[in-house]
Amino acid sequence: AVNRGKPTTELPFPFIVAAKSPHNPSEGKIYDDGGVADFQGHFSKEEVHFVKRYQRAGINSNPIEYRGQLTQPGVYAGEWSFNSVTATSGTRGKFILTKVKDD
Repeated sequence: AVNRGKPTTELPFPFIVAAKSPHNPSEGKIYDDGGVADFQGHFSKEEVHFVKRYQRAGINSNPIEYRGQLTQPGVYAGEWSFNSVTATSGTRGKFILTKVKDD
């Protein structure tokens, strides 16, 4: 197999999820190297599913969907994609989310 310019490893892209309410984290803000994004979705004890959308210059960006399962206490792993139906290796990837505070 020939590597045609695709990286063989994925670099971490850290982000912070700040829910509006710790008791019902269905919406809030995400802070990362790309800027500030809004999110909506759900976080349960077993899984996470949310959509992140950057707000830039009054224009909504393409939504990025995250889906993951609990892998160990406080840690979720899953995949993100810009579009689940047409995702390619350039528009999807893996993520690990670690819960750092539990109220």
